[in-house]
Amino acid sequence: MQYNIFQVEKESDLEYLLKNSPNKLIVVNFSASWCGPCQKMKPYFISFSKKYSDILFLTIDIEKYVDVKFKFIASIKELPTYLAYYNSVQIKDFAITGFYPNKLDANIQTFFKSINKSFDNTVNIHIPTFKLSDTLPEKSVPKKDQSEDVHGVFAPLEQVYSNFLK
Repeated sequence: MQYNIFQVEKESDLEYLLKNSPNKLIVVNFSASWCGPCQKMKPYFISFSKKYSDILFLTIDIEKYVDVKFKFIASIKELPTYLAYYNSVQIKDFAITGFYPNKLDANIQTFFKSINKSFDNTVNIHIPTFKLSDTLPEKSVPKKDQSEDVHGVFAPLEQVYSNFLK
């Protein structure tokens, strides 16, 4: 099974994904484990990743995220916050703060319309599984238990949030 939803833990990994995902919409969920609306939004975020298979969905737990330059989390004032990027550029009108699953869905639809791309739920576009270990020397990739992190650096949210998928 190919995944298009990942948990990002380092600023450098987010930068890498943004830089190396041309012509791909990337939706980033900034959340925290103590945030009630964040937890309530998780199943919707996972559902959207299945509905929109040609989008890359990323989640960042602000308590675990290593952000050296504060490039991405400096502007986050409330949780959950959803930002979108296209060709490494943040889409300013896309930003959503709070529990608004319908608005997130509508913003995704609006994005597709704005780039004149028709989205058909029945068509699945193949998204290759991103493995940082494929792009970096072996020494620079942290070792983790395979059962905990099947992709080498990012843990798929379907695994992390499996209790919501029942």
